[in-house]
Amino acid sequence: SREQSHLDTVLTFRLTIEHTGHHFCHALRMAALWLTGQFKAAQPVAGLVHSLGQDHRLPEEPQWLQLQQQLQQLQSKRVSAGGSSGGLASLLERCYAAEPLRAACERGDLAAVEEGLKQVGPASRAAQFALQASVSSGHHALVRHLLGAGVSSDPPTGPAAEPGVGGSVENGFSGSVSSDVCSYAIQAAMANRPETLKTLAEYGLSLEEVGHTTTLERGIGARAVRVSLATTPLGAAAWSLKLRALDDLASLAAEPKLNELCGERQAVDIEAELRQLGPPHQGGAAAGRLQDFAWAQGATPLMLAVQGAGRCSNSGSDATSEAAAAAVQVLLRHGAALNAAGETALHAAARFGLHQAVVLKLFQGGADPMLRNAQGDSAEAVAVRAGKKSCADALRTAAHEASAASAIKASVDMPRAGGGNSNRGAAADTAHDLGASPCGLPLTDTALASAALLTALDAERARLERLKEKQRGKKSRQKERQRALRSGAVEAADESAEEDVAEQQQEEPDNAAVCSKAPVVVQLSGDLLLERVSELRRERTRVARQQRQLAKRAEEEQAKAEEGEAALAQLQAQADELRKVLERLRAALSEAETSELRWRLHAEADCKERSDAQVNAVQKADASRFEVACSSERARLSCSVSESARLQSEIDALKQEREAGGSDPGRPIESFEAEQVRCVEAEGRRQELEAELEAIAEELRPSLKGLEPPPIFEPGLTTALPRAENAVLLRQLHVQQRRHMTEMRDLVAALGQQIRERDAELNSEVESVLGSGLGNLLAALNKEGIISRYTPISADHARTLRLQAALLK
Repeated sequence: SREQSHLDTVLTFRLTIEHTGHHFCHALRMAALWLTGQFKAAQPVAGLVHSLGQDHRLPEEPQWLQLQQQLQQLQSKRVSAGGSSGGLASLLERCYAAEPLRAACERGDLAAVEEGLKQVGPASRAAQFALQASVSSGHHALVRHLLGAGVSSDPPTGPAAEPGVGGSVENGFSGSVSSDVCSYAIQAAMANRPETLKTLAEYGLSLEEVGHTTTLERGIGARAVRVSLATTPLGAAAWSLKLRALDDLASLAAEPKLNELCGERQAVDIEAELRQLGPPHQGGAAAGRLQDFAWAQGATPLMLAVQGAGRCSNSGSDATSEAAAAAVQVLLRHGAALNAAGETALHAAARFGLHQAVVLKLFQGGADPMLRNAQGDSAEAVAVRAGKKSCADALRTAAHEASAASAIKASVDMPRAGGGNSNRGAAADTAHDLGASPCGLPLTDTALASAALLTALDAERARLERLKEKQRGKKSRQKERQRALRSGAVEAADESAEEDVAEQQQEEPDNAAVCSKAPVVVQLSGDLLLERVSELRRERTRVARQQRQLAKRAEEEQAKAEEGEAALAQLQAQADELRKVLERLRAALSEAETSELRWRLHAEADCKERSDAQVNAVQKADASRFEVACSSERARLSCSVSESARLQSEIDALKQEREAGGSDPGRPIESFEAEQVRCVEAEGRRQELEAELEAIAEELRPSLKGLEPPPIFEPGLTTALPRAENAVLLRQLHVQQRRHMTEMRDLVAALGQQIRERDAELNSEVESVLGSGLGNLLAALNKEGIISRYTPISADHARTLRLQAALLK
């Protein structure tokens, strides 16, 4: 039951590690999370794994061996308890082996990648994860190298769980989890790497294939629902608001050949799909959570861009809003469909209450604010329900204009069918007076219909004025007739009556003509007409005011654009100046390196001359000491020879006396034998000394550079008498050779120390120029007028290393 309760954690751990490039530290942290939920014996191992995962680097060899040993012990305990954890050990071992190659790909180190690829082979999973890391990091040169080396162009996939990791087979669930792995093209699109996309396209990878983009989740624990949002690289770039990749992919999608391959739907409107991850969930709650993802099924890249911006809008970042507006503009410029049936991009923008710039781009593209979704809600109703007041106000204004335009157009089109086009020119003139709508839309039939109504209202007002004037004239004539009757002028009264009848007959065709010209008035009452006139006048005033505001805003934007261009030109000039300064610094550095090399050569020559002089002086001193020693040894040897001759003569005399006189009873008999033994020992000692002297002479032969050493013994003598002066000379030469080697080692150590000190001085000088002194250098350049302005900067060791590396290229 414990293993079953942690099934989701195990599957998440397995999928995460398999599809994130064998990131070792991430694997350790996830393994610690998994082991914490297992049996009690796993707690110490979980603590060790968690501590290693916090270092964000590979553990040392002893720590790795200790971890492997504990995992093996845990596996044996787990097997005895009826389970298995061997899959965890093998997974961590693969992560440990693949980590150096993955890290080299993230750094962009081509040499390290080549070395690592030789070790693991292009057909290994580690090579696939290296390609995945290179794509995500945007190193298209590495991507080209790995694909050219034969690494598979398919992203690494694997089973949902190995036997032993979570016990999926034992629990009756195996192989039903979809592999949520992003293709390389989708990874490059979400990383905003258009160069990598071009490289992938060169090697035959499709840029229109629908694949996993991101994982959508609802719920917690065992009740969680996870689905995969599958779309094209264009949809992935729109979802993540990556403008560079989006522009390139949209341009590619707008090509006629690609649209022919896509059939009726344009390539820029390829719909997304939903793919469920994990086991199929049962029950109404799971179905309700799946319903939350209904918007993603069939979503176009335009809808994905608005949805992605809405999910980032909680931070309130203006950069996100600007990126969303730019993404909408790119997609609309390349022909994205706007008013599709059901949920539209305008509904999504209203639900999230996106920035006015996004809504304005949709309106400018022709979005219909009156269009309703599958629930029968307009975009304004969606914004009101979501509590987005500013967005709801903008949508309400646009919907009011659209509704009034449709009603007025319908009323104006009825008499137009009978051939009444006399007011079309006046309506067009009045429409130009009205100007554009508040949302920035161009002149359409909405403005023309409003202008036609205003023209009809003016005609009706003129007709009413004429009727009032005639009524006043009729009343005046009736008063005159009454006065004439009272005075008896019957003929004048008859004439006035005839005039009234003629006016009445003339008035009837005039009324008919006016009614035929303005049938709209017949359909509207006077109060409603006056109210409509006042509304239209207020609307015209508001539109004019908004037009002025838009003009003012356009002027401000133009001024900002000009300022931006001026700032860009200034920055370009500063960049050129800095480039020149960099070239001068590089030249100075190369000159410094050349001078340093000359200094080192001179220092080595001086050291060699000093060492030769010291060797010559030592040799001369040794020669003088050798001469003195030879003279003293020669004197001592002559004394020894004379003493030996004397002793030999005494021995001969003693022999003769003994032979002649016989033995003396009072003299010891063994004195001669003892002397003979001493002579034999002396002879053996002499031979040993001769061997030692010859060995020393042989050792000195290489140092004499081909010269023969002086002979140790006198030639031509029956007894090998040594040359004392030569023996002493050889001994002193041997001692002097050892002393010379010691001095040479000391000299080499001193020279190395001097070179290291000079390197440290040069490093400190470079640090003073490019590190702490970079601000002073920029200030001096500014003071001299070489650069116009600069931004004060602080010392940064990393920047100093980068500048030094750039200069030493």
